[in-house]
Amino acid sequence: MKKLNKYILIILFTIPTSNIYAVCKGETCCSINAGVVTYPASSRCHIEPDLYGIKIYKLYLCTSQPSIPSNSNQANLINAGCTIILNSNSGSDVNLTQSNGSIAFPNATFSRPPDGTYTHGAMYISNTFRIKWSRQFNQSVKSDSSTSTGEYCSTTSGTGNISAKQSLQCQSGSAPTAGIFNTILDNFGNDTIEMFDSYSNINGSGADINAYLVNSSNNLSGNGSDATQIFGIQTLAAPVIISKNFKGLDISFAINKGSLIFQSGGSSEISASVGPFQTIITPLSY
Repeated sequence: MKKLNKYILIILFTIPTSNIYAVCKGETCCSINAGVVTYPASSRCHIEPDLYGIKIYKLYLCTSQPSIPSNSNQANLINAGCTIILNSNSGSDVNLTQSNGSIAFPNATFSRPPDGTYTHGAMYISNTFRIKWSRQFNQSVKSDSSTSTGEYCSTTSGTGNISAKQSLQCQSGSAPTAGIFNTILDNFGNDTIEMFDSYSNINGSGADINAYLVNSSNNLSGNGSDATQIFGIQTLAAPVIISKNFKGLDISFAINKGSLIFQSGGSSEISASVGPFQTIITPLSY
């Protein structure tokens, strides 16, 4: 019987998990009327992209909040009672869309967490994200990648950071064919270089997220040029309780604020970058 239970546990861990989809909600979301996005003049706002891609290396459940990384030390996960539940040395590429009902974690192995109450999650992910979307705006805007203008904008098939000005193409009449833009996040700041950012009450759930750009040693990056990954700490909206009746985990993601739209230069010039996502972990019991 013990062998059978172990076999069932492995199967449950490899079942694709659900993707949470809902319209962006909250004060940082773009104003949208009948599907038309209001241009964020002299500002920035979030939308939900049509596709949001991440590469996950490690995912932990923790019984308390881990320490934050510094320029000389990585976060202390042991003292926070963290246990790894997903591990992928090469990285597990996950694509989230508005239409698919399930996702898979290729090249990842899962481990059963010990019985206990877990209040925080921790994660190491790549600092390169994939976004794809097409939207209509309430006025003609200029794309950041060229001199093209129009009320319809789509992401390009390219790679760049937030200041590269090559994420969008715009035209009149109808939306250009959208490509997958690989956004390299090497700076959380706007006018200043920042290696840290925080997001409170994501999607109105009560969950808080702190994100840190780290280098290959998992220490806090100095100026972003050596950043290779993002270390994230999430205060879970509800504690995850693992008991003897545990049979698996449902790992879901909310990408409601997955893309940032902002004025990138002169009047009516627009750019796109990546926004935060929320991890939702629900234990399954017999």
